[in-house]
Amino acid sequence: MKANNVHYEILGQRGTTWTILAVADDQEEAIAKAKEVRASYRAVKVMRERFDKASNTYRAGQIFFSGAQAKPSKYNSEEVPSVCWKVEDFYSYEGRRAINRLLRTELVEWGITATELIHSLDHVEKLQDNGTSLQRAVQQTAIAQIRETGQGVQERIKQIYELIDKGVKILRREAPAFPEIGPDGLDGVIERVRNQESRSFMLHAALVRHLTSATTYAEKMTRLLGMLRTDHPAWVHEVADSFVAELLSLGRVIHLLVGERKNLKEELAAAASLVIGRADPDDTLYTAEARMVSRLIAAGKLPNTQQSLTRYLIENLKGKKRLVDGDVAQESTAVRELVGTLKKPDGSWIGEVPMMEAAGQRCARWLHPEAVSEYLAPAETPDDKAELLLQLEGNIVGNANRRKLAEFLVPIIISPQGELFLTREGGSVTERLVRLRALQVQVLHSTLQDMHRRKLAEKLDDYACKVIRNAKLIERVTSGDGPIVEKCFRLLRMLVENYFTLGKATVLVRDAIRRCLATPDFVSDFLASTPSKQEKLVKLEALQKLLRQAGIDDMEPGGPAPPPETENDGEAGEPDAESAAAGG
Repeated sequence: MKANNVHYEILGQRGTTWTILAVADDQEEAIAKAKEVRASYRAVKVMRERFDKASNTYRAGQIFFSGAQAKPSKYNSEEVPSVCWKVEDFYSYEGRRAINRLLRTELVEWGITATELIHSLDHVEKLQDNGTSLQRAVQQTAIAQIRETGQGVQERIKQIYELIDKGVKILRREAPAFPEIGPDGLDGVIERVRNQESRSFMLHAALVRHLTSATTYAEKMTRLLGMLRTDHPAWVHEVADSFVAELLSLGRVIHLLVGERKNLKEELAAAASLVIGRADPDDTLYTAEARMVSRLIAAGKLPNTQQSLTRYLIENLKGKKRLVDGDVAQESTAVRELVGTLKKPDGSWIGEVPMMEAAGQRCARWLHPEAVSEYLAPAETPDDKAELLLQLEGNIVGNANRRKLAEFLVPIIISPQGELFLTREGGSVTERLVRLRALQVQVLHSTLQDMHRRKLAEKLDDYACKVIRNAKLIERVTSGDGPIVEKCFRLLRMLVENYFTLGKATVLVRDAIRRCLATPDFVSDFLASTPSKQEKLVKLEALQKLLRQAGIDDMEPGGPAPPPETENDGEAGEPDAESAAAGG
């Protein structure tokens, strides 16, 4: 080993475990070796290990990585505890989060947080007396950390215990100097410690001492936020932020902020408004503490509290408790309505990808055969079942869930039973055509994948063509006695009133209308009862308007028809009075 006490470890990963493959004294040699073995492992990395004489420990740093690497989320509650090399790391926000997670059972039983534990000699000694809990937490931390460093478990356990002992000595030395919150309140403590290098540590200790008499997490939250003001210095807000975030995550005191809501959906919506600092001023269920939190978050003062609230949202969105009382339809509607509140003003998700995944996970619970069968039970016909699934689709989050829903929807429509009902048994000819058009519009306006939208839309169009041909609808309208104008306008009205699916069915009817328009007597018959030239021009303009509404741009046979996606989708409505009069 070189005299500077530095060496390089080459590690390979298979599964979730890292194994030391080789040790080198030269950095370039180590990186070359890692690249050489890369193909045999999920990932490889090179760690620079330097011996620190001051702390009598090795300090590790990654200098090379290649391969698959999962990106941890700041909202993930199962993160590996931060590697601590000094006592101060225990007092960091992430360090306290790790303590809260590792000692949750004991802390909740004692009614304290990690902040209270590490700032109170009484609490620390109580934990040391309960050696089993401390041993478990140290072992879990060591095992999790060596996966990243490749260090020996026993060595890492020894180092953590040494850090704990060092921290206890410091706490024992500093405890007599901890300030108290007296008659001059929080401002008095802030003034006394503001010029000290350890002012944050001292303020934490003062708050912990002040809250000792509080018997519940809720009482601690109330007292803490009751002392806080928006004009306090930034370092004071940082201290309060870490404490509030802990109370929210460990104490489960969300109801202290959002009040008692009638269901989980409203509770989550209220919490989401807090996350973005926009508590509704007219919502009387928000407490005074909630309004303080909202103001501070809006001012950018409580980032850790925002994270804690966001984790609460994600955990409860993924949870099994229903958002509202009711069936799948009501639950899915609640998800759709809630999703709107889970987004920031710029349209991005609160919590980013983890929040989207949580919403998708909740939706996935409806998309198994038993739940879908129960949901579709009230529907007796294929079109009713398809409509129910399309309604559900509008409330679905996540592409995987939309693909799953399509697996239920597609067979209903393309099955022999579906075809028979939609083309022959589902009412009169016009009723079947209107129903096919309505279903197709729902499909096209859905967020199903393009492949499924196209497949279903084309199949429904095929069914409409089959209905038209089987019923000889166009022939029945255009043949026989009667004025050609009347026949043409019957087809026109059916077209603009959305009797036909977009695609081939619409083309069939347009072509028939063009043939009517191209007959020699059409124009003379159309204008026969119109005396003046000006009135004839008005009537022709009204006809042209109705033709454009039907997607026909000229009065010549065989004129080009717009592609299906540009067709009238039902919003054009009925022809106006002038056009209807012109057709009379």
